[in-house]
Amino acid sequence: MKKIALLENEFSIEGGELTPTLKVKRRVIGEKYRELIDRMYAEAEGAKAPINFSLSSRLASVPPALAGGLLSSNLANRPTR
Repeated sequence: MKKIALLENEFSIEGGELTPTLKVKRRVIGEKYRELIDRMYAEAEGAKAPINFSLSSRLASVPPALAGGLLSSNLANRPTR
């Protein structure tokens, strides 16, 4: 199962989300959008508390072409708590 969130602004070099070669800075994205990512997992699993997980494994599944303005979570591959 996948859940996505559309962001208001695209990821950019100026915003610090992309490298000069347009690769996603996973750590920056994870820190900047932590609340949204946690909420996506909580809603998908029906939980009320934020869930801790490895951000690098979650963001690794986002294709670079979709990275600007899109967060994706693959719930089937979610690490255990």
